[in-house]
Amino acid sequence: MITAFLAVVLVFSAYGQDHKIIDSLNSLLQQEKSSSRKFTVLYDLAFEYIQKDNTRALDFILLAEQEALLAGDNLFIVNSKRVKDQLLSFRERSDEAHQVLLEVLPIAERNDFKREVLFIEIT
Repeated sequence: MITAFLAVVLVFSAYGQDHKIIDSLNSLLQQEKSSSRKFTVLYDLAFEYIQKDNTRALDFILLAEQEALLAGDNLFIVNSKRVKDQLLSFRERSDEAHQVLLEVLPIAERNDFKREVLFIEIT
């Protein structure tokens, strides 16, 4: 009985902590004016939702991708599209996911983003 109680408390405690993080990120998002900082917050929000709600995670990564494009930051573009690929794959939209990888691989190679190229190639 005590074990079950502790398990419930831990789950709700973690859930509460997740909500605090999400609330903090949403608050930061409202304050940010810079595309590069907005990208970081949106990217973090996407990761907060990946295990909970892939639809929301995809919405946030699409917004992060837009901010990366506005900022013109190639690393942000590659990272957002790589995560977009994963989220599309989770949603069984593999054709779209494959297109995203074909689009982003040349950017990663041209900029010598070795780590990202490796992640893209093993996907």
